[in-house]
Amino acid sequence: MSKKKKIIFWLFVGGLIILGLGGYFLKRKKAAVEYVTETVTRGDLLKEVSVTGKILSKEEVNLNFETAGRIKEIKASVGQEVVKGEVLATIEDEILAKEVEKARLTWEKILAENGTSTDAIREAEQTVKNAEKYLEEIKKLDKEKEASAEQALEAAKKYYNDALVYYEQVVADQGINSSQAKSAKMTLTTAENNRDSAEKNLKVVKKTSDVNQVSAQGTLSSAKDKLRTVQSEYAQKSRNAAVASAKITYEQAVSNWEKASLKAPVNGLITKINYRRGEMLGTASLNNSFGKMIAEDFVLEADIPESDITKIQLGQSAEISFDSLDTEEKFFAQVIEIEPSATVMQEVVYYKVKLSLEKYDSRLKEGMSFDADIKVFRKENVLMIPKRALIGGGESVRVLLSDGFSTQERKIEKGVEGNDGLIEVLKGLEEGEKVVVLEKNN
Repeated sequence: MSKKKKIIFWLFVGGLIILGLGGYFLKRKKAAVEYVTETVTRGDLLKEVSVTGKILSKEEVNLNFETAGRIKEIKASVGQEVVKGEVLATIEDEILAKEVEKARLTWEKILAENGTSTDAIREAEQTVKNAEKYLEEIKKLDKEKEASAEQALEAAKKYYNDALVYYEQVVADQGINSSQAKSAKMTLTTAENNRDSAEKNLKVVKKTSDVNQVSAQGTLSSAKDKLRTVQSEYAQKSRNAAVASAKITYEQAVSNWEKASLKAPVNGLITKINYRRGEMLGTASLNNSFGKMIAEDFVLEADIPESDITKIQLGQSAEISFDSLDTEEKFFAQVIEIEPSATVMQEVVYYKVKLSLEKYDSRLKEGMSFDADIKVFRKENVLMIPKRALIGGGESVRVLLSDGFSTQERKIEKGVEGNDGLIEVLKGLEEGEKVVVLEKNN
């Protein structure tokens, strides 16, 4: 090999060595920074407020509308016994009803513009059929309960009439002050109480029957709404967004319309009504209750700190566990009252909130302690990241690129914050991407 060729050869080899060393040290430099990441996931985002409280009995409950308006009809009166879910009063709802119809038509139009998903539709159709069957079963069961209550009333009336005839006969034969007459009087009083109880029970059964059927009808309507929803294929994200937006608008319109009816939150006795038909229920007067009632059922009362009270609304559901029962056994309740006045305990401001259990349980006693997780909201099928991944004033994140070493700052549009430090991402990220939550220098 000539001297010139040797020089060229060694220059080439030296270049390769320099490139190799450069790459090695560059890789080591990059590897000197380690990124801890979290994957962008899609799922259900839940927000809860956790509280504790005690069971109360024979508690006074304020009756409040959730919206303002003119009183259209008052269906209850002072001294009337009502059952949970019974409509007590309504406000004028013509405009709200029109908004519901408008939103429904818009939703159906968008659904019609989309494709269909056969499996999802079959499942939704089956849900509708189940709801229809349930409604029929409820009607049949309620009819049987009413018939049984009517038979019990007839038997109680006959017993009372027989006791009355016997008492009058004893008085005529042996005098009102005789021991036989006093004994017959006691029997007559018992028969009268039984008759009155049977009459009361029949009224409660009939009212409960009406409420149950309204609830079952609502379940059927919800199933039909779900069927309309799944009639979209969700193949294109733009269409998904349009369907979801129209669905939310419709559900909000329905929710506003339902607020036009004030329903009894518990079984009990109406003790006060502060308004008359035609009077205006303004937002300024929502602090003054429409009326009051005494609950026959247990009421759950909890103290909510001021940092959380703005998240609580009437009608929100809650999952309950009782200290005296198995912690795995869960009950469900609904927020029925939020007291406007504050209570200060150990320099912390609290507001009392009352909840009504969905089902009565004979093991529960007055004064028992409970833990409650009040469901503030639940958003389904959303993109989520840990809140600690946010940078730049909370408007950006750092995304780890595919090479595993480089990162890119990216602006995002965030939504609501849920439990466990998770936050919704509306725009800027895709499912499966990795966001940096911590940077380590090795």
